[in-house]
Amino acid sequence: MAYYTYDSLDSELISELRQDGRATISNLAKKLKVSRATVQNRLDRLIHNGAILGFTIRVHEALDKETVKAMMSYAEETIEPNLVN
Repeated sequence: MAYYTYDSLDSELISELRQDGRATISNLAKKLKVSRATVQNRLDRLIHNGAILGFTIRVHEALDKETVKAMMSYAEETIEPNLVN
């Protein structure tokens, strides 16, 4: 990650993107009360410096056919050896 001093605006931008990774630059600018150019420049810098590694979506588990679901149970039983008289 390249050297860059992150400030409160960067933190707020990252926080907004965590809530909605698909937010538009315009909406982010309105929420953060800065210009669209400022948001775009900050976002570009955060991506370039490796602070933001990518964007993703979350899918409802009913739609995710590749999800592995398993339940595991473990029981242990101690058996006394038969005593022969």
